[in-house]
Amino acid sequence: MLGKPTWALLIAFFLAISNVSAARVPPVNLGQIQPQGLNSTQAKQLLVFTLSREGYNTTKKGLYFEGPLTNRHGNIPHPGYLDFSLTYANPKAGALEFIGLFSVSVSSGEIWETNTCEMFSFPDLRRIQHQIRAKTKISAADESVLRRGLGCTD
Repeated sequence: MLGKPTWALLIAFFLAISNVSAARVPPVNLGQIQPQGLNSTQAKQLLVFTLSREGYNTTKKGLYFEGPLTNRHGNIPHPGYLDFSLTYANPKAGALEFIGLFSVSVSSGEIWETNTCEMFSFPDLRRIQHQIRAKTKISAADESVLRRGLGCTD
């Protein structure tokens, strides 16, 4: 059985590790959110925050965010969403590795990995999304309709 000093040391060690992990996640300050929703800079900031929180090393050399993506006519592919691709220029392979395609809802802040239809959700992100929805006044029904354009359903 471990004594009190040993337990205290273990607890301090695990708290230190958790603080180091949390320190790597850049804070997000979206600034003023307009009634029409997030602009492209805000959407990208929210995406970087989310991916960092989910374990992606968003500061890794050779990692590139592209977007918001548009088609050849300059239109966004998913109405109501801004799409970003994430690639990594792997020096060992001499090629770009595709990491993911992410869609950020401008009216709610929902973030999806579009290829797998994985929606990201954690308490800090839900808090931010609540603030975005308070400004944009989007209903759950309207968001559901927009989401169908991604090919990802409830």
